Amino acid sequence: MKITKMIVVWATLLAIVIVGVVLPTPQAAEAQLDTTTMVGLPDADPNSGRFINVTRGMNSLGGVPGTGQVLNISLEIPATRTQFVLAIFDGDMGGLWDRWGSPKPPEGGGQAEPFDDVQFELYRDPNMTGNSNSTDRLASWSGEIMPDDDWFTATVLQDPGAYNATRGAYYYHLVCKWVITNDYANEQNNFKIAVQGRPFLRAGTTIGFEGFTWKYNQNYAQDPTTLPRTTGYDGTFSFYFNFNLPGITEINLYDGDADQANDADDLNSPSEACRGDLYTWPDYPSPLYSAWLNAAENPGCNFPPFPTSPCTLAEGANPGVPPDDTFLPPGNNVIVTPPVYYTISAPGSAWTLTNANPSGNQEWELYRITTGNGSDADAVVPSLPIGVYTWRWIGLDALNILFIVTDYDIATQPGTGSSGYWKTHPQAWPVDSITIGGVTYTKDQAIVIMKTTKANDKTYDMFNALVCAKLNIILGNESSCIANTVAAADNWMVQYPLGSGVKANSAAWKSGTPLFLKLEEYNNGLLCAPHIG
Repeated sequence: MKITKMIVVWATLLAIVIVGVVLPTPQAAEAQLDTTTMVGLPDADPNSGRFINVTRGMNSLGGVPGTGQVLNISLEIPATRTQFVLAIFDGDMGGLWDRWGSPKPPEGGGQAEPFDDVQFELYRDPNMTGNSNSTDRLASWSGEIMPDDDWFTATVLQDPGAYNATRGAYYYHLVCKWVITNDYANEQNNFKIAVQGRPFLRAGTTIGFEGFTWKYNQNYAQDPTTLPRTTGYDGTFSFYFNFNLPGITEINLYDGDADQANDADDLNSPSEACRGDLYTWPDYPSPLYSAWLNAAENPGCNFPPFPTSPCTLAEGANPGVPPDDTFLPPGNNVIVTPPVYYTISAPGSAWTLTNANPSGNQEWELYRITTGNGSDADAVVPSLPIGVYTWRWIGLDALNILFIVTDYDIATQPGTGSSGYWKTHPQAWPVDSITIGGVTYTKDQAIVIMKTTKANDKTYDMFNALVCAKLNIILGNESSCIANTVAAADNWMVQYPLGSGVKANSAAWKSGTPLFLKLEEYNNGLLCAPHIG
């Protein structure tokens, strides 16, 4: 992405359409939003510096003439909830919702200029098709009503029309789009979301991410010597996808605009650009790359399912502009070391691959992993295990927009599994042994115990719940909401070892029941980590 002057703008207040939605007063401070039952995209931490990015222009893959890209985020909400909280956080690149705190001065004199705006819209989407029919819109919110450098929250009542009976959950579609675009050619907005459920990107959905090492200081406009506040951004983004298609021999990942400094031509990536050609990709679901490359529908347009920007470059040697790690002299607040790269890890640590040469400037690159002969692959692996894969980016510089898309639904946590999952998916275990109540069990031993039914001994119930919680944490799920409970349950198992015959009506189980129930909530995706989708 070419870093041009960031234009930060205000917005004209838009009408809010509310159907079945309650809008409480926005949170007054970051710390007041209780995220113990929420999952974020890309995370729920207001200080991490990680954001979703929506652009117009900016010489990146995200911009097209007129409106810029529309972002599509899917939400899965457990059926046990009658309502859920949706929160949106201001990325704070330049003040109030990425706009100046007062009307922008006119260029060349005259009256103050009007402003462009982004809008968020929520739709019922039971079939997970990315539905955006106006008749299914439940609510819309203008960015202008959202607080600066803070969370905006809305409480949404579950809509019967969003229920998917097969999956036993409610599904919604959240869209972020530009709605006023008259005044500036190049602009961007950063935000993140948190929800009481599972936010994810549907297979074939493309999205942009961007990191920031600093926060805007309201005094900076009046006093340029005022230093911005720093964030915790460390250059990393982690994504997860559940590969569950037996018999498939390849996995395909696309990344775009990573600004690799020494980018080289990638021979199995698209060689023809669709300059200015806005097209609709084949209908979801389309889990295989081969289904995407439909030459009859999109001749010469071998790019991911994203309306391609007119500045998209054909695959070749396209070093980053500016190249990653060379934007400013070392030590500035934009460069994050090391130079950008990513890893892919299979379930159960079966293997890990490293791609040290992701995309360069304004291009898409394909990374194909296969178990075949490797003639058109970037990596050949011995097997593609069923389970959750980790796609981890390292060293992505601040202010560098990265675009991604895969064949599979993408989430920012791997998802939690309950006892039914872990005792039937040994290949997905991230460890070969686990310690419960001070006793270490091999994976095989633990699974045998988990499959054992002891109606008159509640230590087996606690064992199952605690094993699952520990595996879910080791897998990479958020644990802040359950860490103290895990420690307390471990101590309980020390006091009441496995097989000690704790009865359901005993004082011992009375003290253990609250711990067990909270572990079960966590394992079923009802706290700060989603359930495996």
